[in-house]
Amino acid sequence: MTVDERQHAKLLAIDDDESTQKMLRPTLSKHFDIDVCANSKEFLDSTANKEYDIFLMDISLREEVDGCDLTRQLRQSEKHKTKPVIAFTAFQSNKERQRAFEAGIDLFLTKPVMPKDLINILVRYVQ
Repeated sequence: MTVDERQHAKLLAIDDDESTQKMLRPTLSKHFDIDVCANSKEFLDSTANKEYDIFLMDISLREEVDGCDLTRQLRQSEKHKTKPVIAFTAFQSNKERQRAFEAGIDLFLTKPVMPKDLINILVRYVQ
């Protein structure tokens, strides 16, 4: 069964870049029930109140908590600990990539990613 044949998978994205936020919702809403957060507080409130099938995680957030910290918290949560977490970040260093995987990230994507490619990757992770 494909994502299109069932109820849309629930995706939570966090990115503190406003232009990325504006791109994500229209790009992904045809394939996912998407919520977009701008900061860690919104993200944590969302995960406390709703269950998600997949997460799209910016690693670099302009606050003390970053995407790796949030991923570690997800991995502690019973309802989200096994859900896929995809890093979607401008970071490109091997050190940051390793840090992300150690935090529990499943896949590391470096921006920019073509919208069609992003959709295909996310759909593959929830099938």
